[in-house]
Amino acid sequence: MRDYVALRLAEAQSDDALANDIKRPERLQDELWKQVVAMNNAAPPTATKALFVESINNVVEAQTKRTEMARHPIPSTIWLALYLITVVAMAKVGYQSGVSGPRRSAAMPTMALTFTLVFVLIADLDRPLRGFLTVSQQAMIDLQNKMAANP
Repeated sequence: MRDYVALRLAEAQSDDALANDIKRPERLQDELWKQVVAMNNAAPPTATKALFVESINNVVEAQTKRTEMARHPIPSTIWLALYLITVVAMAKVGYQSGVSGPRRSAAMPTMALTFTLVFVLIADLDRPLRGFLTVSQQAMIDLQNKMAANP
């Protein structure tokens, strides 16, 4: 479990580590699961054991979600659709501006900026380990510190 937590933290600090090395966390999970099965078979079941098995199962599920997100970023067809929507909207704004005369509306730059921000946010959300919006790793750091303090 200590190795697994260390791997998760190292992954969060490096670019594309999850996409490049998916086998290592899977091997660590297999080792964890073998230990859980051995522990569960060694003695009669208890409520504590059931909670432990459930928590390890949650770790495996979370890793599966992370792996799927790394393997399946936003498809290029969705990006193409977003670009086309933007082009059509900006063309419409330009046409409306041309029809309305030489007076410029303050809404045009605001709309262009809004479309740009939407693109930036979508791209940033597609990469949860880097960018402007990142997931805090403080809970994992705290867990690592607790495990180091209590060997």
